[in-house]
Amino acid sequence: MFSKITRNYGDKAYTGGKIVDELADFGVRHVVEPKSNSVDHGTDSARDRSVRLYLRSPGLWKYSNRHNRKSAVEQVFGEIKIKKNGMNSRKRSLLKKQVLLQFFMYNLAKAVEIDNFGRR
Repeated sequence: MFSKITRNYGDKAYTGGKIVDELADFGVRHVVEPKSNSVDHGTDSARDRSVRLYLRSPGLWKYSNRHNRKSAVEQVFGEIKIKKNGMNSRKRSLLKKQVLLQFFMYNLAKAVEIDNFGRR
């Protein structure tokens, strides 16, 4: 049921060098479109390779990183936030539990929906 995470999608707020390189050490590709003012430092780090490809060919970068899937991820979290009464916990620990529970409930509902569809 569970598989290894191979890609991490995010927005431009998560383009920092450390997170990209740390995820690369775990074998996870960090798919975040580089900012327009990103600088290639000339190293062989995962972040610099991504910035280098993006600066040379943004279209190729989007294609090779499957950047179009980011919208599907955002749609799931958007549905969780809007349809499931939003995120209303004030304490960080409770908010984390609420997000995980809502994500689990969303996936469970989709699995049941798919299972019921297959029985028709």
